[in-house]
Amino acid sequence: MTTGKPEKARIFYGYVIVGAAFFIFAFILGSNNAYGVFFTPIEAEFGWTRATTSWAFSLRLIFYAIASMGVVGRLSDRVEPKFLLLSAGIFTGLSFILMAYSYALWQLYVFFGAIAGIGISGAIVPVLSTVARWFSKRRGIMTGTVSMGIGIGTSFVPLLANWLFTLYGWRTAFLIVGGLTIAVVAGFAQLIRRDPHSMGLYPDGARQPVASAVASASRGLTVREAMRTRQLWLFLTAFAGMGYAMFVPLVHIVVHAIGLGVPQSAAVSIIAIIGFVNILGRLVMGLATDRIGSARALSIALVVMVVALAWLQFARELWTLYLFGAMFGFAWAGSFMQESPIVAELFGLKSHGKLLALADAFLTIGGVLGPVIAGYIFDRTGSYQVGFLLAGGVSVVSLVLSLILVKSGSAMGVDNGTRRSP
Repeated sequence: MTTGKPEKARIFYGYVIVGAAFFIFAFILGSNNAYGVFFTPIEAEFGWTRATTSWAFSLRLIFYAIASMGVVGRLSDRVEPKFLLLSAGIFTGLSFILMAYSYALWQLYVFFGAIAGIGISGAIVPVLSTVARWFSKRRGIMTGTVSMGIGIGTSFVPLLANWLFTLYGWRTAFLIVGGLTIAVVAGFAQLIRRDPHSMGLYPDGARQPVASAVASASRGLTVREAMRTRQLWLFLTAFAGMGYAMFVPLVHIVVHAIGLGVPQSAAVSIIAIIGFVNILGRLVMGLATDRIGSARALSIALVVMVVALAWLQFARELWTLYLFGAMFGFAWAGSFMQESPIVAELFGLKSHGKLLALADAFLTIGGVLGPVIAGYIFDRTGSYQVGFLLAGGVSVVSLVLSLILVKSGSAMGVDNGTRRSP
């Protein structure tokens, strides 16, 4: 017998994926962006130069790119992402734990460079590729929602690390943050499933296959085919420049603010503001991506980044640095989160993981060069002004390339429901 009442609709499991991925990003990438908190105490204890200390962050990006392209990009198209994410949490947390026992420069480079880089590589590509498979029409907003975890983590983890550093010292702070990262990521990784088809579901919670989503996957380009298109190289070069411009402030803004006379706690709060506004930016730009397309959304975010880096040339008081943090946080959110949607929009899902790893490699090239060059310039001039100015110039180049990408259109003519006509 039946009660006559309609059966309650089940919650689409894709939303569970988004929620779990949110917390994974918050801890793995939030801890990564907490490096500025540890920059000053590490530099003070060991007496290393800015460029020398910056190399740890750059080495992290190098190993991230190598692992992402060499292993993770291929595996993310073949195996369950939860295994990659579990490894990511262990490697990332272990890098922090080992840093608590470091006493030499090579240990900084191995623990906070190589091991952490391998850990991060196991998170970004699997998470973004998984979300791209679970959502088609709402890919932009869901990617933005997941990426909001980066903003939450960037706000929360540096503040937590600074509080622990104040109470117990930087070594204990490393130890606690590392343990928390392993525990949180290991737990949420168990909820991740590779695609909706493995659970008898369809993207976006549809009751039957959606033709546009099927077309995007079936007509997707291989890596070799994509590399013969102009659009891919415009995209990759723009992201390399974006990585340069983005990571210079992320690594150096705290120590720059301290050099201007801002107290340590207030300087760390600049990173927190970047994180908080980053959350709003990912939500707004996620909605924008679904309406105007990812290439146009990328151009808008890069305009804000150019303005933020120009403003930084004149920022001296705390409120001006806070305003920079707000603008930069929005720009960082809106630009970074376009990576996965652009790959899916232009080249389909057939080789999404490999192409996303390739894009990450180019982003990393810029990210490696930026902090080290800015640190080297500071060591020679005693100022970050030229280093920040150079980052602003590179962001202008990325903006121009993104505008060309908008005009060039799709490389393969796939309309997956995310693009709108001009």
